[in-house]
Amino acid sequence: MSRGRDRIGWYIGGFAVLTIAMLALRFFGGSDAPTSRLVGLEAPDFTLPVVAGQGASEGERVSLAALRGEVVVLDFWASWCQPCRYSIPVMNEIHERYGERARVYGVNVEEGVPLRVVERGYRDFGMEFPSLRDQSGVAQVSYEVQSIPTVVVIGRDGAVRWVHHGVPSEDDLADALDEALAEGPTPRD
Repeated sequence: MSRGRDRIGWYIGGFAVLTIAMLALRFFGGSDAPTSRLVGLEAPDFTLPVVAGQGASEGERVSLAALRGEVVVLDFWASWCQPCRYSIPVMNEIHERYGERARVYGVNVEEGVPLRVVERGYRDFGMEFPSLRDQSGVAQVSYEVQSIPTVVVIGRDGAVRWVHHGVPSEDDLADALDEALAEGPTPRD
């Protein structure tokens, strides 16, 4: 009888290890498989308020359509998201490294929380790039964001070039940005 219990214990332990490994890959490792059916399609348009960072003045809004001709990076995040804490340093480095060549925006997806909670999350995470607020979930649904962080690169032509679910590798994100910057016309001054 103890042999049967031992075997069950091994099965349960193996299942637990496999589950933990799969969750770690989902949040931290990502995948080389196609990540979104949106890649190659026109990026869904939105107009969202700036919640924190540059341009966080009252009433300031960012429209994706107005950014056409520029490379844009969107980082979908929430203040309660632990993996987002690991994503933000990568995004800060990309923001600093690419400067004006690529527009980096956080997109906070928390619905029904007070603005002060989102602003505190922005500060606690140490974000160094502006963040938008998608309080109604319109952008989250349009970009088919099912887990966070999710990072999206949009090319100058307005098409989605790269989507990554989980914490991105700085090198992979830089490669996607370099490709997007090499494509299409240079934005007008």
